Amino acid sequence: MTGKVYIVGAGPGDHKLITLKAVEVIKSANVVLYDRLVSKGIISMIPKSAEKVYVGRDVGDDYKHQDSTNDLMLKFAKTKKNIVRLKGEISFYHSVFWRGSILYYCYRSFFI
Repeated sequence: MTGKVYIVGAGPGDHKLITLKAVEVIKSANVVLYDRLVSKGIISMIPKSAEKVYVGRDVGDDYKHQDSTNDLMLKFAKTKKNIVRLKGEISFYHSVFWRGSILYYCYRSFFI
């Protein structure tokens, strides 16, 4: 059995605008991978017991950075933990239909 990987959009940054489901998933996480666009208010929702991993990048950074983030999520998922990839300022459309589809095929090949 493997863990679960959740892709969670942190919305426009205001912690009052994040969905209730997103808060529920964040609070159940064992590991949270987050980027530089996630606000401090939302980061404060991460349980103290959860491992926080910064995976942010800046404009101009190597495009292969996403590959290392994917590898980290796979590594943690294989430990049977609940993993959250917390993406700042991401829209539902972007997270599900673009990034989500890429990650789905990545993890599907590992039966996660």
